[in-house]
Amino acid sequence: IVAPGKAWLNVGQAFDELERCVFYLLVPIILLRTDLSRGETLKLAAWALVLGSIICILYLHTENIIRFIESGKQFKSLLSYNFTGKGFVAPLIDMHPVYIGTYLLMAIVLIKGNKININRYLKTLIYVLMLGTILFLASRIIFLATFVVVTIMFLTQMKLRTQVITVVISLLTLTMAFPIIKNTYVYNKLVKGAIWELGNNVDSSNIDSKKKSDSRMSRWTVSYQIIMEKPFFGHGTGSEQDKLVEGYESEGMKTSEKQKFNAHNQFLGFGIQFGIVGILLLLMYFLINFRE
Repeated sequence: IVAPGKAWLNVGQAFDELERCVFYLLVPIILLRTDLSRGETLKLAAWALVLGSIICILYLHTENIIRFIESGKQFKSLLSYNFTGKGFVAPLIDMHPVYIGTYLLMAIVLIKGNKININRYLKTLIYVLMLGTILFLASRIIFLATFVVVTIMFLTQMKLRTQVITVVISLLTLTMAFPIIKNTYVYNKLVKGAIWELGNNVDSSNIDSKKKSDSRMSRWTVSYQIIMEKPFFGHGTGSEQDKLVEGYESEGMKTSEKQKFNAHNQFLGFGIQFGIVGILLLLMYFLINFRE
């Protein structure tokens, strides 16, 4: 879809799209090696992802603890804006919390699925380390994905007695932790921030009263309107940013226009560029891989 598109309205942005997608070709290219079986390749990739994730989060926690100690702040400030979310992943240049969270969840799935052989006590330690790191990422979508993964992969594979014990311990832990986290940045972003993002808020303050922005819902509304202009085949490869900026300008969304925000939704972004046809093909890609 991306390569031919419909029309390369913005060549620079079109090449950016190609640059992001071309790496999807690496996996099938690697699997063409005749000296490695498919199983060996996937096992090697699993080990690489898990080890890379562990090294990454150990580095991030070390940097975070050093910055926290140097700040001289109280312990409860550890879950504040400066030490969570983008502040937590700041030592990694051009890295977003969602990407780190995706890698960690994939690593958890690989370990739980016995794709790599690890001592069960070491497994438990890795789970605790990775789930604790996900808390510091302060990403709503990663929190939701973690809940789904934990529910499906852990509870469905446990005996009833173990399920009950796990649920009880989890509820007790949340009850005890709630008074500590309810006034933190992580809680405010998860609850109050989500409510604000799902409203049609334009040029207003989210959880940070010093900054004004436009909610996700307002950007999604603009994206939908743009898709409806050319619903079947879209506006062409590389058109998303330019069309959205035009839409933001017409709706008086100054922050989104200035920052040149994207749709913040992969399906809507594909819909703008490639229409309903592109959305259906993207869905097909996900469904085929999910079935595999």
